[in-house]
Amino acid sequence: MDLSGYSVVKLHPGLNNLDLAFGGHPVSVVIGHRENFNAHSFDVVNFYLWDRDAAKGLDIVGLWDKDKEALSVQVSGGADCLLHDFRLLRPKRGRAPLLIVADHPLLTSYTDNAPVTFKFYTLKQNTAGDIGPAYWFDLAETQISKAAYCDVGVALSRELGLGDYRPTARPEGYRNSPQAMSNNRWRGP
Repeated sequence: MDLSGYSVVKLHPGLNNLDLAFGGHPVSVVIGHRENFNAHSFDVVNFYLWDRDAAKGLDIVGLWDKDKEALSVQVSGGADCLLHDFRLLRPKRGRAPLLIVADHPLLTSYTDNAPVTFKFYTLKQNTAGDIGPAYWFDLAETQISKAAYCDVGVALSRELGLGDYRPTARPEGYRNSPQAMSNNRWRGP
């Protein structure tokens, strides 16, 4: 998918109120953290859209993958590598916002290299009033990385040219363990 004309939206933990150039509708992104007191804590990310009618409140913006809906995105992995992460992209003009979700299967350990699946979702509005959500991220395309990675953040950077959404980017290799750094070396397709 052509990502020229898009930029990564910077987000912080907690509530993020944004203008994504989507018909004047403000978008709220909430990033909550679940501490596990081990290497497997995780974040849950929810998307909401404010209708122009304040009395209606917030609309939940889920992700639709054919007939399957997810109401949140999870950011998780281990001490060495993230296996699940995302990037929210703001259009520079005239296009719908994009959400890219990157997933890496858990193999025998959290430090194993594997191809990363990138799912590209476009923000849509139900202008016809059909049964279903008022707003949603609709699956537009799926790509598999050319190389295998330990950390999906590294794959997002190297394969799609997308930086981190966090105010302070995570270092490549997540916690920079020797195993993770070794696994994140590009080995080609």
